[in-house]
Amino acid sequence: FLIAEGRTEYEFLRRVIDRFYSTDAEGLQIVYAEGDHEKQIRTMNGINTVFAPLYVDPLYRNPIYKNQLVIICDSPHPTKEIDFESFKSSYPDLLTNNQLHVLPTQSIEEYYPDTWKKTSDEVGEMTAEDKTKLAKEVGDSIAQSQFEGEMEVVFNALRQCWKKAY
Repeated sequence: FLIAEGRTEYEFLRRVIDRFYSTDAEGLQIVYAEGDHEKQIRTMNGINTVFAPLYVDPLYRNPIYKNQLVIICDSPHPTKEIDFESFKSSYPDLLTNNQLHVLPTQSIEEYYPDTWKKTSDEVGEMTAEDKTKLAKEVGDSIAQSQFEGEMEVVFNALRQCWKKAY
């Protein structure tokens, strides 16, 4: 499972995977956690509710899904840093097992290669529809070498997923 921040990441990843890695994608499930901060809070609570028993199953003590999840997310806004640190400390194996991948920017739009890269101010002016349209454009146009070389965090998250997929 690859959990991505929002629909834009989902649309971008689906297109990149379909174009360059369709044979590697078998067994990979992408889930997006909604881009809106309030929706993210509800989604993260849902992930915690589902993930906690998979992570530490007190009955079996050997949860089979503990290591199958990969999360890719934006750098948290400073107002969300405490929540993010709390999440990471609750699941330290996510870091140890290279299951948590964090962009160096607060949005994927700021992380795209230069041709499509936006500033944080530009991202703030974009609607959800604008972001989704841009994600589709980038996913349909980016070269494989650009993706692998300039979007290394996202590419590494996909590689982790492929290692874990079955």
